[in-house]
Amino acid sequence: MRKPQDLSAGEYRSHLKVKIEDDDAEGTTERAVAPAKEAAIMVKAKLAFTIPVIVRTGETNIAVKMEDLKLTRNEQGRPVLELVLLRSGNRSVMGDFTISHSSAGEKPVVIKTFPGVPVYRNTDRRQVSIVLDELPAGTDLSSGKLSLVYTAQKKEGGMKLAESDLTLSGN
Repeated sequence: MRKPQDLSAGEYRSHLKVKIEDDDAEGTTERAVAPAKEAAIMVKAKLAFTIPVIVRTGETNIAVKMEDLKLTRNEQGRPVLELVLLRSGNRSVMGDFTISHSSAGEKPVVIKTFPGVPVYRNTDRRQVSIVLDELPAGTDLSSGKLSLVYTAQKKEGGMKLAESDLTLSGN
């Protein structure tokens, strides 16, 4: 890839598709076997890989906010944390969620980590649903507070991008 001299600062995304093909692939073959005929089938896969390509040039910036936090239940009755991530800036973001629960006077306990949630440049908002399964023993989501932190992944510096709290009552 060669960037043009006058390319504006920001992020550019594309993809590279690699196909592995075998032009002499045969389908079904038959062969004579004494005293009866048997059929043989040969299967050959045609593989294709799509690799995302992201190029950043010049100064890039990103800002993320969380809104519309709520705790609901899915069809199996499990608690689900729902929220909207709002992205602004001239680049995408890939981040990880850490969700903690605390009750009055108690130290917060991490109840869920949820890695690899992207918001791409062409999307300003992303609806996120996180099932809160495998809660630590004694976690009561009917009261207390959920604290959410969305951080950039370690390879991007691991900085805190957004945080928010949800006060729980009767969930």
